[in-house]
Amino acid sequence: MITKDIYGLLNDIPSHVDYTDLVEELELEDVPKERINAIINILDSEKDIYILFRASFILTSWGIDQGFQKITQLLYNGSIDYLIPNNLKLKDDTYKHVLSSYISYWAANSDNGKNEETRKKYINL
Repeated sequence: MITKDIYGLLNDIPSHVDYTDLVEELELEDVPKERINAIINILDSEKDIYILFRASFILTSWGIDQGFQKITQLLYNGSIDYLIPNNLKLKDDTYKHVLSSYISYWAANSDNGKNEETRKKYINL
């Protein structure tokens, strides 16, 4: 079960942000370091697979390595299959979300001059 604190970490948009309603689209400079660290801590302590997926998805979208490592681990061990079903098409949309976070990870790291390093991570997937 998701607590109010974890829900806030994974969903709240800072009051000064007016460019998005999605936490994964926040610019890293708009996210307090304490919040990032708290979400990273979720990766090591949480047992609920959806919360783990959501935390790793957000961190990956922000370009943070711990999120990339965890979402890749969840992807390869098969624990996120059909986590996000598309009820209209009776398909699994989980992999679309993973791909979206991978694209955001590459973009965030490319903007920070880590394009080659990120490219090597993708080749090793």
